[in-house]
Formats: sequence, structure tokens, C-alpha cells
Amino acid sequence: MIKFEIPFDEKIVTFQYKILFKETFRILIKNIKVLSIAGTVFMALGLVYYYDNNHFLNPLTLFGFLSFFLALTVFQSSYTIHNTIRKNIKIKVNESKEQNLTTYYEFSDEVMISTNGMIRIEVKWSGIIGYTIIKEIIVILMSKSLLFSYCFGKNEVTEENYYLLLELLKNKTNFIKDIYK
Repeated sequence: MIKFEIPFDEKIVTFQYKILFKETFRILIKNIKVLSIAGTVFMALGLVYYYDNNHFLNPLTLFGFLSFFLALTVFQSSYTIHNTIRKNIKIKVNESKEQNLTTYYEFSDEVMISTNGMIRIEVKWSGIIGYTIIKEIIVILMSKSLLFSYCFGKNEVTEENYYLLLELLKNKTNFIKDIYK
């Protein structure tokens, strides 16, 4: 069994969320780039087809417009989601800062328990999809989203607890190299 406590530290929490945001939206930016390149290629081929056949609205230009529309839609929805989550995180950080909460963690063979004086969360290992490591931060994944995960930085816990937690995670769940596959 591993037990430790982490006092609230605004700088660490903010740093961790910035890393998780960058990692989460990195894949969305990649998708937007792919859709934009596909749109450009289809539009170029559609214009070549137009010069040969005088039909501007051909399947190639329609695919080009569709690709650009999808890229714009992905960008707009990502931007909206990003801002909403960012506002919610600021609210939670301010609440935690005002209450000066310390979170207590307990890892056993059956469950992971998190308590902070206000709430107690108990998760069986079967409810955890895996873990990954980003810039020396252990991220315990509750879903395919990094933003709804537990983070434990090397600078938050003792080195001994960091490596004990890594060993426990290796035995209890899967290491996920790329969570977006």
C-alpha cells in the first residue's frame, strides 16, 4: 500500500494542466492540418478539372469545400471546448486555493482512493484505462481524455513514492504510449 499527501500548489497544478492541454490539442491541430491540406489538394485538382471541362462544381471541388468546412468545424469546436475547460479549471484552482486543500492518496491492491476534506473518490483498478508519463508526470487515465486524469509529478511526491507508484501501476494497469490511437 502506498500513501501520500499533496498540498495544493497553484503553480504545479497550472503547469500540469498546461502540459495536458498542449498534449490534448496537439492531435486536434494535426487533424486540422490534414483536413486543410486535403482541401487544398482537392481544390487544386478541381480547378484543373474546371479548366478542362468548364464545370466548377465538380466532385473534386466539393470534396475540397467539405474538407475546409470540416477543418473549420474541428477548429471552432476545439476552441470552444478549450475555453470552457480552461474557465472550469480556473474556477477549481481558485476554490482549492481559497480552501488551501491538501489531497490524500492511497493506493492498494484493490483501489485508488483520493480525499481532500470535501470529497472522497474511490476507483477500482478495473475503472482505470491505463497510465502514461509526460515530462516526468505520471498521468493515470480515467478515460481517453488527458484532462480528466490524475497527475503526479516527480516534484510533488517523494522520489520513493514516485517509483513505488510507477511499479504499482505497471502491475495493475497498462502503460499507454499514445493515448490517441
